[in-house]
Amino acid sequence: MRAKMMIVVLVVAVMLMGCSKGISNDTPEAAAKTFIEALINGDEDTLNKINRSSSLDYPTSYLLSDFAPEYADRKIEDFTFEVISNEKVLAQSKDGEKKWTLRIKKIGDGYFFTGK
Repeated sequence: MRAKMMIVVLVVAVMLMGCSKGISNDTPEAAAKTFIEALINGDEDTLNKINRSSSLDYPTSYLLSDFAPEYADRKIEDFTFEVISNEKVLAQSKDGEKKWTLRIKKIGDGYFFTGK
C-alpha cells in the first residue's frame, strides 16, 4: 500500500513540475518585462533563462550583484516598456530614475536579453 501511495505522489510531483510556468519571452516587450522583473525579484533562475548576453558583458552573477539591488525596492508596475527598434526596448521607471535601453534579440522561438 505504501508503495502505491509513493508512486501516486511521485507521478503528481512530476506532473506539477512539467506544468511549471516558463519565462514570458514571446515578444521583445515581454522579454524586457521578464528581465526587469527578474532584477526586481533577484530571481537568478529567471535571469539565467532570459540572459543570453556574452558571459564577459552581463553574466547573471554580475546582474544580481551590481544591478538587482538598485531595483529591489521597485515593482514591475513602476516601469514602462517601449519597443524602439528591431532589437531594442526602452525600460524606464515612471519616476524617470531608471532608464535602460535593453538589447532584446530573437533567438529560436523566443526573445532574450543580449546586452545594452
